Amino acid sequence: MKNKVLKQTIIKEWQIEIQKFTGNAPIAMKNLEMVYNI
Repeated sequence: MKNKVLKQTIIKEWQIEIQKFTGNAPIAMKNLEMVYNI
C-alpha cells in the first residue's frame, strides 16, 4: 500500500513538472511509465 501511494505521489509531481515544461503530459507520462515500469 505504501509503495502505491508513493508511486502516485511521484506521478503527480512528475505530471506537474512535465506540464510546466511541455504542456504535453500524457505522452511524457507514457514515457515515464516505461522508464519506471509503473
